[in-house]
Amino acid sequence: MIPSEVLLDQPDCWLKFSAILPDFHALQARMALDSAGVVESLGLERAAYGNDPRQWVELAKAPGKAQLVPVMIHGGYWRALRAEDHRFVLTALAQMGYGVANVEYRLMPGARMDDLVQDTVAGLRRIAASFPAARLVPVGHSAGAHLALAALHRDGELRASTAGVVAISGIYDLSLVARSFLQDELALTGDEVARLSITSLPDVPTLLITGSAETEPFQIQADALATTRRNARRIRVSRCHHMNILHACFSAGAPLVPVLHDWLSDRPIPQTIEVSAP
Repeated sequence: MIPSEVLLDQPDCWLKFSAILPDFHALQARMALDSAGVVESLGLERAAYGNDPRQWVELAKAPGKAQLVPVMIHGGYWRALRAEDHRFVLTALAQMGYGVANVEYRLMPGARMDDLVQDTVAGLRRIAASFPAARLVPVGHSAGAHLALAALHRDGELRASTAGVVAISGIYDLSLVARSFLQDELALTGDEVARLSITSLPDVPTLLITGSAETEPFQIQADALATTRRNARRIRVSRCHHMNILHACFSAGAPLVPVLHDWLSDRPIPQTIEVSAP
């Protein structure tokens, strides 16, 4: 998917955000801090969808009137981070529908990527069962964007219950991952790279989002995927990179939320969202 001239000999310079971004650790700490208290404020309740301690969802009714349930699927390059630290996004997403939810899943290398995709399917199905009159809006970030699209490719019933999927700063071409520092931990096989790379979008309305300061392969992958379905849309968010885009979109007035409302209502949306520095 990514042209060879972009792959270079050292993909870590595109992917290793702990080295690329000087505020990486501060932004991770901010996610946890801003997520504190959200369980109580939204009334989130946890439900298991499997026997592993990480196989759970949390969900709540929300004040919105639309028959939608936005669902956060966190990133972490398939081997790190927690759903708990992404709850700050749920406060803004709760404005969109009459339910809101969060998905946790197992991590590599203890599980394989197929297992993570299946966890995402099972988690989304568990949420759909709790809101049978609603349609889901998965919102995935980074690896979570990949998992959201992979889950929808895998499960036709899930596609039928999905109003649209929001893929933020996703990484979809696993050949790049397999050449990076992540391979020492993930140990992706050639078969996994071939089967689980996202080369086209599922037949669901899809919004592909990157920050304007995102590294180049993320931009290229989103641009390429946007051409694979007529119902795909592409947006860039100003002044944002991989680690601050969620705060830019879902904090301080949550500028992405009205755009999502327009998109899901089939109204025109901008190609660029201007935000203040997160």
